Amino acid sequence: MAVYRFQGGAFEKLADSLDDLDKTFADWDRPIEAFAEQKGMHLLDEVDSVYQVFTRVPGKKVFSRLREYRWWFRLTDVMDVADDVLIEDSLPDYLAFMGLIQPLVVRARDVALEVKGGGQ
Repeated sequence: MAVYRFQGGAFEKLADSLDDLDKTFADWDRPIEAFAEQKGMHLLDEVDSVYQVFTRVPGKKVFSRLREYRWWFRLTDVMDVADDVLIEDSLPDYLAFMGLIQPLVVRARDVALEVKGGGQ
């Protein structure tokens, strides 16, 4: 449930939770997409039980620590426990991080196919 910055192939822990990073999160009782929208971010992509990635809405004037980053990944597991990874405006960092999570995406796809096929 921690928040990390990913830069240059390394992770740096920024906070123990999203609420520690952005003090308004603990009181949030709506979907995460609504929280992101309030912070000037919108949903770019998602893979169930793996991640959601949000990106900045260009030109939106909102004060939020999340706006310091171009991409915000919310990694989840089947129990909906989440860790957050923030990436600044760096395509190499974004692509490197996508490469790191690719095995999780493949595994989620394989499990979904197995369940759909009845395990055969």
